[in-house]
Amino acid sequence: MTTTIAALEQELTSAAIPQDRLTTLNELATQLKDVDTKRALDFATEAHQLALRLGAKEGIARSLLIMADCNGLLSHFAQAIEEATEAYALFCVLDDKMGQARAMVEIGISRNSLGDITGGLESQRAGLALSEEIQDQEGMAIALQGIGLSYWHLGDNPTALTFFEKSLELVRATGNVFGEIYVLNSLGAFYCQLKEIETGIAFNSQSLSLAQKVGFDRGAAMSLVNLGIAYKNLGQYQKALTTYEQAVLISEQLEDGWISAQATMNLGYIHECLGDYRESIEFYQRSLVLSQRIGNKITEVNALYNIGRLNVKLLQFDLAEQFLYDSLKLAEEIQHHVHLYNAHEALTDYHQQRGNFPKALYHHKIFHELKEKVFNEESDKRIRNLQVLHQVEQTKKDAELDRQKAAKLKELDEFKSRFFANISHEFRTPLTLILGSMEDLLSSNIVSPHADTVQVAQRNAQKLLLLVGELLDLSRLDAGKLSLNIYHGDLGRFLRNTVSCFSSLAEQKQISLSFHADVDASAAYFDADKLDKAVSNILSNSFKFTVGGGEIHVWLTLSQQAQPHADTQRTDIATITISDTGIGVPEQELPHVFDRFYQVSKTHTEGTGIGLALAKELIEFCRGKIEATSVIGKGTTFVITLPVSAAAFSTGEFRSNEISDHPTHAVQVVAALQPVSSEREIHSPSTSTRTKHAPLILVVEDNLEMSDYICRHLQSGFRVITAVSGTDALAKASEHVPDLIVSDVMMPEMDGYTLCRHLKQADATSHIPVVLLTAKSSEDSKLEGLETGADDYLTKPFSPKELLVRIKNLIEQRHRLRERYSQVVRVEPSPIPVASADDAFLQRAMTAVETHLSNEAYTVDHLAKDIYLSRKQLYRKLLSLTNLSPEKFIRTLRLKRAVQLLGQKKGQISEVSYQVGFRSTSYFTKCFREEFGVLPSAYVASASPESAE
Repeated sequence: MTTTIAALEQELTSAAIPQDRLTTLNELATQLKDVDTKRALDFATEAHQLALRLGAKEGIARSLLIMADCNGLLSHFAQAIEEATEAYALFCVLDDKMGQARAMVEIGISRNSLGDITGGLESQRAGLALSEEIQDQEGMAIALQGIGLSYWHLGDNPTALTFFEKSLELVRATGNVFGEIYVLNSLGAFYCQLKEIETGIAFNSQSLSLAQKVGFDRGAAMSLVNLGIAYKNLGQYQKALTTYEQAVLISEQLEDGWISAQATMNLGYIHECLGDYRESIEFYQRSLVLSQRIGNKITEVNALYNIGRLNVKLLQFDLAEQFLYDSLKLAEEIQHHVHLYNAHEALTDYHQQRGNFPKALYHHKIFHELKEKVFNEESDKRIRNLQVLHQVEQTKKDAELDRQKAAKLKELDEFKSRFFANISHEFRTPLTLILGSMEDLLSSNIVSPHADTVQVAQRNAQKLLLLVGELLDLSRLDAGKLSLNIYHGDLGRFLRNTVSCFSSLAEQKQISLSFHADVDASAAYFDADKLDKAVSNILSNSFKFTVGGGEIHVWLTLSQQAQPHADTQRTDIATITISDTGIGVPEQELPHVFDRFYQVSKTHTEGTGIGLALAKELIEFCRGKIEATSVIGKGTTFVITLPVSAAAFSTGEFRSNEISDHPTHAVQVVAALQPVSSEREIHSPSTSTRTKHAPLILVVEDNLEMSDYICRHLQSGFRVITAVSGTDALAKASEHVPDLIVSDVMMPEMDGYTLCRHLKQADATSHIPVVLLTAKSSEDSKLEGLETGADDYLTKPFSPKELLVRIKNLIEQRHRLRERYSQVVRVEPSPIPVASADDAFLQRAMTAVETHLSNEAYTVDHLAKDIYLSRKQLYRKLLSLTNLSPEKFIRTLRLKRAVQLLGQKKGQISEVSYQVGFRSTSYFTKCFREEFGVLPSAYVASASPESAE
């Protein structure tokens, strides 16, 4: 500040143009008002006179406001109100809301100081409303403190504390040191009144230290007065005496009547406590003169009362009467109940000692009437104080809990960062050995299929290495070990090269990819490595969530913006926009897409939740920012803005070597995203060479490498077909009715859980065992899978041998179940207990056949239609459940009913054959013998169903 004042004084000396001189005078007065108030008032007065000559309304209004502020600080409160009122009127003409707000607050402060608490509160509330309207935080802070003081004087301590705390928060946020000193002083005095002496001393010690640091003598004097009150309340009279004397010395140098009046009043009280009444009266009289000079009626009535009271003790009755009646008169004028109560009590004592009992009785009656009112007021005040103390205590407890939580979170974050750093480093060594070994194998000219297997392993090890690298970058950012490496180069060419790395991926996925740069960015300053990583990760995200036929566009534009605190210097800003036509992000989840390890729900696409988080943190590290917008079904747009001028970076951040045109990270990201070549053989029904009687397995996996991996391990014992999504799998399951389905959980269009649910609800597929594969190992994920009807659940990574064993066990279980169902059909065509979907299906099939048992024309096609399946689905389903073809299933049920009828003597053989759908008795006899081993006539002769078993 000293430098600023010196510079302004130099400007004032050289200012030749009157308007410039006016501006400098007002600015100089503003800077000086808190540190040298009298000088500031002189400059403001000169500015006001000059503004009047120039007819400059704004200059007049501003100088008047500064004069009001200075006069308020000098305790010339009436003068301050007059000047602030005139300034307010001019600011209204000028439509200057900030000026109006500051003027109203100044009026309120001075009215408060004159004892007009209600009027002061009204003015300051008006000032606060204006400040809030224009979001003037500094003005809001001043008004909030003044309102807090008003509520405190009115006895509403909880409300006062709320306003003080809000004010403190704002002055600290705006860097207003003088404002902070004022608020700390108010809080110190406030807590002392609540008997929270130690808290009060802490606040006032802070304000004193801060005031001394910035050379704010008035703030230091205020702090000393409040510290003196605290020491007095603790009974440390000598310490309080020394503190008040320091406050008086400073305030007299400043010619600050208000602080002098307060300090001398308290010096009088300390001497009274020490038993030195005459010395005490002398200080009370000095305080009286000062308070009368500045118009502070609260301090004046207090001084009059104290002088009169002590003169009674000293038996100076004539003097006592004069001061006590003056005290009573002023208390009545300002309608202060406590001072009225005190005056009448002292006058009762005075007249008793003089023997004037009628007058003593008169004052005693009024005293008694006031006593209840004052008692009630004091009781209310004590209750409010207790509420405040409880609030303060609770706030302290909450703050301590928050501190402990913050410390724990910090400790956890540090542990997490160390863990990621350590584990990432530990991963790199084995990955290096794995990749090196893969490279050696591939360079040794090994032949397929081993070469394909090694390439799969190599590609996935590179993905893992990329992930490890990203984790390391995050841990370095957390630990503050990452540094900027700013290069001078062509940003447009660098971004074009980065985007072009994704061209082959775009072609394979049939996505339109483009880059647009209509500006010259050849002289940009940027960190190539970090920008490469950020842009590549965003593009990677776009490719993951954009389907074939979609579009991804990248734009580069340049603009300029002014640098903070610089009028002429401007910074070049690069804006990189990456837009896709993917699935989009739900509105409620958009704010979280840059959070670490966050994954958008229901995307059915596996990810780590690291890429976008790393991109954001790297961009912000480069002093830029990134934002995202999205519309479900239409796509997502990421906008990166970052400075690319040399002025945005410090000298130590520049690097002299050239930027590589080869974006390393982009190449690694594309390699990790690259799908398996469409030319590579993937196992399918046409490529499987197993016998047609081998069980048929449907493998559902959107990752072609994983699908191929599973198929290679199944092909030796099973026929295999594949699907790339849940939707595709549902169609193929209905068409082929496989013996078992192996499905991934996380897939596009329809996930594994939904697929399983659909399969188990459909008659054609409800009997098919389902094995779910997932990277989620939590118990909840496993339960979710099993609740959808999955027969088994395997967590990745899994052993191929374990998968084979589980598949064989499920098929064997299905075989045993088929035997049970076939036994049920052979033994009894009547309804079977319904305990599962398969049981229910068989019940429906048997009921359909028995309903048409006498109809010879009832065929497989009719049965399929009745139970809503295709002929092929019916065949696969019945064969899987009963080991019977549909034709044999119908015939078996017909023959079983014939056995029942013949055994019960329900008709002749020819009649029974007609009843169960056989029109030819000879054909019925042939089928009966094939099924039961005896002729119908022999069975009837034996009349025992058991003989046919």
